[in-house]
This record gives sequence, C-alpha cells and structure tokens, in this order.
Amino acid sequence: MATLEVLGFGCRSCSSLLKNAVEAIRQARRGDTVTKVTDYDRIVALDPWALPALAIDGKVVVAGRIATPAELRALLEDEPTALDPQTPTENVGVKTKISAGPNSS
Repeated sequence: MATLEVLGFGCRSCSSLLKNAVEAIRQARRGDTVTKVTDYDRIVALDPWALPALAIDGKVVVAGRIATPAELRALLEDEPTALDPQTPTENVGVKTKISAGPNSS
C-alpha cells in the first residue's frame, strides 16, 4: 500500500487534487492512504516546486497542477506496492486523514 500526501494550504486546486487522489485509489482498489498536508514544515521537507502537489511514499510526483484520477491511478500502478492478485478486494476501502500540523486546532 502506498501513502499519498496532497500538499497545499486549502485552496480550491488543492481540494480538487485531494478529490482526484481519493477517486484514483478507490478505482485502483489497493487500500492506499491519502493525507491532506497543510503543515508548512512537512511541505517544505518534501520540496515541491509548486502547489498543489502530490507525493507518493515521500516522493513528489505531481506539482503545480491538478492531476486527473486516471493520471494518478497510472502513477500508483507504477509503484511496486500493488495488492497481491490473490488478495480479495471487496472490502478494500479508502482511508483519508487530514493533517494540519501541530499548531492547528
């Protein structure tokens, strides 16, 4: 399973990228995790050249645009984290976590 991080500070583009990431993993039926990251320190640590951005397992793969669910699904399929073909997928869900950092309330 891969960990996807949508990087941004809550603009409409960031929300659209988050929606597309959730849709991509739902379609891929892999059980990946999507996290919305608004924490400045985490965003800087990943070093995207533009926002919104999306990182898979800590590596920025999309920056400065809204990738479509199909594009994101293709990126996920290139990852070596796909479910084993023997694993049943009926109960594979989408896990979403919103992370605003330690200073948010």
